[in-house]
Amino acid sequence: MRLILIVIGNLCVLLAIIGVFLPLLPTTPFVIAAAACYAKSSTTMHRWLVRHKWWGSQLQDWYSHGSISARTKVVAVALLATSIACSVVFVVSLLPARLLLVAIAACVSWFILSRPTLPS
Repeated sequence: MRLILIVIGNLCVLLAIIGVFLPLLPTTPFVIAAAACYAKSSTTMHRWLVRHKWWGSQLQDWYSHGSISARTKVVAVALLATSIACSVVFVVSLLPARLLLVAIAACVSWFILSRPTLPS
């Protein structure tokens, strides 16, 4: 079971990295899932992820408060909106596909914005 959790954690980290570049793939939930897998399977990997330069503060906020910082929310939703708008205007020509992209972006934005904001 330990090996399976490590593999799943690694896959989640890989998806989080891909999510940095693909706006419809949310990064933070994959980082949280990876941390959960590593917490049950590898203290070394869990420690690495919690102390990571980019993701460590997000995980610490999540563990401490169950929240996402306001800055992270703004950046995530702004990048998502910008990339979806560019895709809809310049890349995707089929109306159903455009509507699907907008609907997915709206759902992802709602999820991000509905999480508690980190207290000041």
